[in-house]
Amino acid sequence: MEPWLGETLDTAAKVICGGLNVLGLHRVVITGSLTEFPGCVIDRLTQEVQRGALWARFGAVTCQAAVRRRSSGLVAMGIDRLILPAEDETGGLLSALSGTPAPRRNLAPV
Repeated sequence: MEPWLGETLDTAAKVICGGLNVLGLHRVVITGSLTEFPGCVIDRLTQEVQRGALWARFGAVTCQAAVRRRSSGLVAMGIDRLILPAEDETGGLLSALSGTPAPRRNLAPV
């Protein structure tokens, strides 16, 4: 591995560790262009993340590479936001466009 790539991976691992330590997470999923590199790149990044994460002192920190599925994520978000909006705290549905509670409808059988 080239020295510049090793230094870049170490820096990326430090940034990831910072996020893990602040949020208290123990699992990292690496997507995007990093997954196109050889396996030794992900292995190096995994070692550095495990070395720098606080969670590694209490349990296992896992890093795995995953294929980016941007279009399926966008479709899922569209369905969640526009077609089947989430419920608010009172159990009512939220309006898909404004995020405000939708008016309740009395649906009587016909």
